[in-house]
Amino acid sequence: MRTFIGAVKSRIAKGKIPIKSVVITNAEGNTKVVNKLIKRKFRTLESASEALKPLVKDTGGYNKVFFTIRFDDGETYTGRTDLNIYNYKGKNHLKNHVNTFINNVLKEKSGFWVKYQPELRKFKRKYAI
Repeated sequence: MRTFIGAVKSRIAKGKIPIKSVVITNAEGNTKVVNKLIKRKFRTLESASEALKPLVKDTGGYNKVFFTIRFDDGETYTGRTDLNIYNYKGKNHLKNHVNTFINNVLKEKSGFWVKYQPELRKFKRKYAI
């Protein structure tokens, strides 16, 4: 499986491979906050999303956050999300981001992302997000 660019065992769908860890690999924002987040392993998407809350400020812009999800079988999903006060979804932020990205790609009828649709369909069936 290819690592996708787009960001746990709470309620795992039967037969799906669970998330092993979530790592924030890079981020913009307050240096102290970013330094505490970078390379830290989170057990769930929810806990990683909650840890991003201090980066959500009303600055008129957004902070880029790069993350990697590692699954129990060793596969990874790598993504990027933009955080601001308008799009932060609390503990569900990363989960919503990944699902929205995948669903939007799967809706495409033409263009760059269409070639990734078969692999994303398999990913969606196989992995618990």
